[in-house]
Amino acid sequence: MLDPFAKRPDDTPTTRRDRFLARYPEQRRKMEENISKQPVFLRPFLLLWFKAQTWRLDMLYKKLLKERDESPDR
Repeated sequence: MLDPFAKRPDDTPTTRRDRFLARYPEQRRKMEENISKQPVFLRPFLLLWFKAQTWRLDMLYKKLLKERDESPDR
């Protein structure tokens, strides 16, 4: 897994979805396979769930960065 505190290169994806894809490509591939196997009427709900998970991970990442910046041992 990537170090959440590492400096990001200039070509870092800017959208939340792109950042998630860059960090978790294997999970993304599995999720797309699973969604494509589901009935059509469920797919929008599954995509919303997936977006909620990426939002949650993004918030955790921001929290880690904030804690790192506020830590007195720097």
